[in-house]
Amino acid sequence: MKQKLLFTLLFLLTSNAFADYKSDFQDGLRAYQKQKYLTAKNKFELVLRTGSNDLISSSTLLLAQTNYQQKKYSETKELCETFRKDFPQSRYKDDASLLLAKTNYKLEHYKESVSNLLEIVSESSDQSKVNEAKDLVSKISISNLSEHSLRKIISEQRQSSLKTFLNFQLIRKIANAGRTQEAEAELTKIFSSLPDEYFAEAKELQSFIANSDSKPIQIGVILPLSGIDGEMGNRILDGIKFSFNEYIKQSPLNVALRIEDTASEFVNVIKITKKFALSSDVICAVGPIRTEEFIGAAAIAAEYDFPIVSPTATGSGITTLGKTIFQANTDLKNRGSIVADYLVKTLRCSTFAILAPLDNYGSKIVEGFSEKLNESQTKIIAEEWYAPGTTDFTQQFERIRNIGFEMLLTDTLQAMKDTLGIELKDGKVTNFNEEFLKQEVLARWLKETKDDLLKIPVKKIDAIFMPCYSDELSFVLAQFAFQNIQGKVVGAESWYDERLLNENKIYTEGVIFFSEYFWDTNDFFTDKFINDYRVSMKTTPDNLSFYGYDTAKLVLETLEGAQSGRKDFVEALQNVRNFKGRQHNFSFKNNVNDYLHVLKFQHGEIVKIND
Repeated sequence: MKQKLLFTLLFLLTSNAFADYKSDFQDGLRAYQKQKYLTAKNKFELVLRTGSNDLISSSTLLLAQTNYQQKKYSETKELCETFRKDFPQSRYKDDASLLLAKTNYKLEHYKESVSNLLEIVSESSDQSKVNEAKDLVSKISISNLSEHSLRKIISEQRQSSLKTFLNFQLIRKIANAGRTQEAEAELTKIFSSLPDEYFAEAKELQSFIANSDSKPIQIGVILPLSGIDGEMGNRILDGIKFSFNEYIKQSPLNVALRIEDTASEFVNVIKITKKFALSSDVICAVGPIRTEEFIGAAAIAAEYDFPIVSPTATGSGITTLGKTIFQANTDLKNRGSIVADYLVKTLRCSTFAILAPLDNYGSKIVEGFSEKLNESQTKIIAEEWYAPGTTDFTQQFERIRNIGFEMLLTDTLQAMKDTLGIELKDGKVTNFNEEFLKQEVLARWLKETKDDLLKIPVKKIDAIFMPCYSDELSFVLAQFAFQNIQGKVVGAESWYDERLLNENKIYTEGVIFFSEYFWDTNDFFTDKFINDYRVSMKTTPDNLSFYGYDTAKLVLETLEGAQSGRKDFVEALQNVRNFKGRQHNFSFKNNVNDYLHVLKFQHGEIVKIND
């Protein structure tokens, strides 16, 4: 009797459970249809927790779709993969594969998405799903895959029909980039071997290529037009626009600017760079402006072989991220190297001293300066550092003078050693004999006070390199002059301030400094340019405007000789030598501009002294 009762209870419980999961499934389905996704999710999860039943596969797929609607893409992907593994014969397999492809697309796993879609194209008997899969492959191929990645996917296919389909996408991508001749050549290459069923599509593609001639080549612009750096970005953009407007008046090249605002946000720099890199219409990009932003953009651009040119970034080593990364502004380390090279080869200097700020700017520029001098086997006799903002440089200059004075004294004694009988070891006096002590002149010299010693000029330092900031310049030069060190005074671009140099002209006459830009105020064409700019842009150009203007001029004129694609543009830009802009000149070495103007302050004016 007890066994019969137990059996009856188990039967009733099982029947209720059966009824419950069916009910939960129906409730979940109704909630899904009403877009009540949280309720639907809970109900489908209840069905799955009951264990094996006839609604497990349906609930798994519906739960995946519910997660997709809630933008929970990682969970969606996991459920789709589970469904495909556990229910390979399900009539909903194509639905799961299509959902997986869409999910991978949302996750930006584009290659995986294409793989899922090609599986549907190859295996599905549902023509509507095949067409939907083909449409998404086309979209991803054109907008989200690099040309290199697409060619790799084509090479991996075994079915000729899939190869043909993907080749059509590649040709369309090339045509979209304005490379119509290359697109025609690619189509001709496969045309003769096409099966009859592809003939109509090939003719349509042929027509598409012919019409692509009217599409402009796009240059992307990645700048902060709002946010904290908005003012800087807009001034650079004005220069780019003015350069572009000048160019299109006289060039037959069909080109357009595609401008995007980063809103001064790093994450937007990354997103915009990736969008441009994946757009076949965009051949290259100008921007961003800050070094840290350019590093992020360069990493993305390198991944997709996308050419990007920063007009202003000065960080060292960024272009090593990829062959498509360019800096139109000379990086800090390279600046130091250029300065050293000029001082040694042109001015024939062989002994140097350095005074520099102890920060990233100072350390990088001195690193390049020192490395170049080491190559030429010249001598840095003193290297002094200071905290940015320092106003008292007495200790630094005294140490530099003392080293120079010791060299002067050693040379004097060396010249007299034969007559005085002085023994020298490693440049130091090791023994004074009676004859030396009788020399009254030298005795008086060694006994003079410190103040009197300053009357003796130190001439053993050929050049002192001082890449200090403009607000430190007055203090640095006055205190340097006090130490009576007779050598060439060499500065950096922050010295480019004619008003400041004139205010301190008792110390600044003849100083040399290096700058990435030069503004020839005595040039007639300079005045005309300023007037034309004011009329067109309703503002007066400044240094930032010219960073934009000259970089755009460089890109546009390089592009004119390399219209067939990104690869040709990169090669053309790498070979740029002595390109003259309005303020900046360009010569690329290792994808970094290797040119600086050498400037001299004389008679109240800044003049250029190199070619």
